[in-house]
Amino acid sequence: MIKKYIEEGMYTPELEQSLSQSKVLPMVKDLCYKYDLRVSQRLIISRLKYDTGWHKNYAKVETYDKFNDVNYNPKTDDEVTKSEATEGTTEYEEAFLMNYKGIPQAVVYVDYEDDFNFGRKT
Repeated sequence: MIKKYIEEGMYTPELEQSLSQSKVLPMVKDLCYKYDLRVSQRLIISRLKYDTGWHKNYAKVETYDKFNDVNYNPKTDDEVTKSEATEGTTEYEEAFLMNYKGIPQAVVYVDYEDDFNFGRKT
């Protein structure tokens, strides 16, 4: 049943499994229904965690191409571990790129406060 939310040419069993186990699935279903968007790719968004004294903040950091691999785990990557040692703590969140008729439109993910986010793809 999850297959209908994935763009036809981009379907893989791994992407279907990842989407079915994701917290962002309810938002994906709503966007597919209302705007006819379809998932084309799984992404991992990295966020740098820093503390201002008042509260913790998260700044979005550019993603690497290897984060797009369904089987990639950033917690086991030596390169990521080295950058965390110099830059600070990084948190990773699963996200999905959504297309309309093959054209990327948005990235959907659940943030650190468990809120759904819909970021326009520019």
